[in-house]
Amino acid sequence: MLAALILLVAVSDTIPPPFAAIFPGISHACALTPDGQAWCWGLNQFGQVGIGRRTSGEGTVHAAVPVATTLRFSTLAVGVLHTCGLTTDGTAYCWGDNTDGRLGDGTRDNRLAPTAVKTGLRFVSIGSRLATTCGLTAEGAAWCWGLGDQGQLGKGGSWERRARTSEPVAAAGPARFTAIQFGTNSACGMSTDAHIYCWGSLTFPDGKRKVQTAPWLASPDSGWSAVAVMDDVICGLRGTTIACWGANRDGEVGDGTYTRRKAFSPVATDLAWSALASGWRHVCALDAQLHAWCWGSNYAGQLGTGERPASTGSRKLPAAVLIESAFVSLAAAGGYTCGLDTNGVAYCWGDNGTSQLGGGDWRIGWRATPAAVRAQHP
Repeated sequence: MLAALILLVAVSDTIPPPFAAIFPGISHACALTPDGQAWCWGLNQFGQVGIGRRTSGEGTVHAAVPVATTLRFSTLAVGVLHTCGLTTDGTAYCWGDNTDGRLGDGTRDNRLAPTAVKTGLRFVSIGSRLATTCGLTAEGAAWCWGLGDQGQLGKGGSWERRARTSEPVAAAGPARFTAIQFGTNSACGMSTDAHIYCWGSLTFPDGKRKVQTAPWLASPDSGWSAVAVMDDVICGLRGTTIACWGANRDGEVGDGTYTRRKAFSPVATDLAWSALASGWRHVCALDAQLHAWCWGSNYAGQLGTGERPASTGSRKLPAAVLIESAFVSLAAAGGYTCGLDTNGVAYCWGDNGTSQLGGGDWRIGWRATPAAVRAQHP
């Protein structure tokens, strides 16, 4: 029965064109070629893959396909059931599911093709995770749209359980940002003065989960260059050191314990780090030699260590990803991880329940080691 509901595609035995960036979402993923062409794969119930049509039931696209548009993008943001991108002039477009106004076009209508966000603003970066999207202007101002029932819009004021907007609204406060990363129902931004600010549903240092409707200073000191946001853990890169704080239920802090940390605690390793990424409850990072390491939850093989998920539920220290290739970037979402090697080849590993690994092997529910993303036959 399930097989009858799944969209079967012909998958080639070759990889897609080289990619310059990759953007995993919860149930689908996208990537950009150097000339800005978007390719996507995975769940396509609302047209979020961008092929100009939706697939019913459990329909998925099992391998990478080009988005059906002549637009060229500088960056992408992948939500749970929608996709957004910025063109080279900073115009924001979104497509897919428009529940809660997450496409930002002033309506609640689903879109099968990229549709312009209803704003005169131009953005330099964009981010999303579930049903909320935020864009940053050249001045570092954050504007967000979509679901805000947990304070994810960052607009301040009292907590509104029904908050949502189909057009961008400004985040509160004077902070200006260089990048925004999303967690489950929260977001954190890197400020222009190298601090970390967060908003949404957050686990605070006292261990209590609270809704923060406006950006809150999460780092008492500066010098941070990147941030990764999980369900109830936040990590940051400072120099060549990664430090994390939060509940640490699955060892996401990476300090060799499962102890809750009320302040940033360094990952217990002598490695020098150059980049980091996070999914729901796992972290992956690149060392100075561009080798990938992961720690935290491994319920779907998202750590890439080759171990069956049932045998290793989590790791509380960094473990090497089993691949010879060096990566130039890593990205993660939900229960899987993706990386780009030095030749622009995309590899993904972990949860494959909606073909989000893009390998064409939809019958495989998970992968514990990296496998190359494949292309669908034209």
